[in-house]
Amino acid sequence: MIKSLFISLKKISIVGEVDKYPLEQRVLNGISLIGGIATILSGFLIDKLILPAPLYYTLLFVGVLISSAFYLSRFQNRFLTALLVFTASLTTLLFVDWYLNGGVEGILLTSFIVHLVVFIQCFPRKYYSQLIIGEILIISCFIFLEFNFSHIRISDVVPKELRIVHWVMMSFFTTSILILFKNQYKKWEERLLEKEKALANALEKEQVQNKVKEEFISMISHQFRTPLTVIRSSTELLELSASAVKSEFEEKRSRKQFSNVYSAIDSLTNMMEGVIFYNRIKNKEIEFFPTKINAVSFISSTIKNYPLKNALSLENFKVEGTPCEVSIDPNLMEVCISNLLSNALKFSEPLPVIAITIIFKEDNLNIIISDNGIGIPQNESSRIFDPFFRASNAKNIKGTGIGLTITQLLIELHKGKITIESKENEGTKVVVSLPTTDLPNLNFTTLTQSSNEKN
Repeated sequence: MIKSLFISLKKISIVGEVDKYPLEQRVLNGISLIGGIATILSGFLIDKLILPAPLYYTLLFVGVLISSAFYLSRFQNRFLTALLVFTASLTTLLFVDWYLNGGVEGILLTSFIVHLVVFIQCFPRKYYSQLIIGEILIISCFIFLEFNFSHIRISDVVPKELRIVHWVMMSFFTTSILILFKNQYKKWEERLLEKEKALANALEKEQVQNKVKEEFISMISHQFRTPLTVIRSSTELLELSASAVKSEFEEKRSRKQFSNVYSAIDSLTNMMEGVIFYNRIKNKEIEFFPTKINAVSFISSTIKNYPLKNALSLENFKVEGTPCEVSIDPNLMEVCISNLLSNALKFSEPLPVIAITIIFKEDNLNIIISDNGIGIPQNESSRIFDPFFRASNAKNIKGTGIGLTITQLLIELHKGKITIESKENEGTKVVVSLPTTDLPNLNFTTLTQSSNEKN
């Protein structure tokens, strides 16, 4: 029982637990504990030799104040209150030193240095400006007292014995502070190292889990390819067979059903291809061959060749600045532009108004695509580039939420950036900024196919 009690007491830190108290508060706890005891004991011990009666009672009073600072900070967790009490106590000792021990020419300078060292260790960094102002005021007070009230000091001569005692006390006090701070700092470093190791382990586990998840998704996506191909081929055969034996009315009705089947197959296929393409980008399994091309002609061609070209018009296509060639990979950039056009059309039904503007600047060009669609809720705008994320107001619109992720990765591959400004029910503006400087080729694994997966 005694052994277990000793172990329990050993675990309790007298200056405060590392997890519960900040470093400055633990240092204050240690200094106020040591200082309170030392000040009270010095009052009793030195009194027998040379200590004047006023200083005797002052030391006892200040010792009690310093001890109360320890109690307030350690057991009441009132750090600022304790710090004020502690500051008042040490400042009182400085003025007592000036009054009793020869003023500025006495032992005041040594006391002031120790006083300053203590405060630097105890005050949080955010209060350093107040500390500096306070120290300047104290110095100003001593200068004023020295020039105007030096005659009220008890003595201008400090006895040799008192100097020795003072030096011993200050040396002990300073050494205790340094040792305490070093020990507390060492504990803080050890705890920080433990947290860093725990964080590194958690990060490693998360990376492993993400890799397993990506590999699983990629594997499932690849495995779905063949069944989807078989389903589509079988459906086409069934449609041919059905059309040969059914009446015209039944054929029209069945054609609609087959159209729904094809649409579902295409959606699932696009989703699988999008996931595969996303993993290829993340794993650097694509080829990146940027070439100098005419940006205006490229985007115009992309608009004309877009599957829903009837909904797009070059009337809202504008060019500002002096056109120049830009270094891009045409295949990958077409994926980006197609994804953005798809989003603009899809989320602006039933009457989409799409505006496309190219702005040429000195070192880059901006491609701006704006629409009059449903927009994005403000509290969800920070997640729009997250894989598979879909805004709450887009749940009833077809999509997988990976198109913008792919677009962002490809834009970053071009050393560019993409930003989105959107207001719910007012529309969205997407700005793609690309450098006009030459980009190096990046040879990874051959890209056998690309995806125009839409968000």
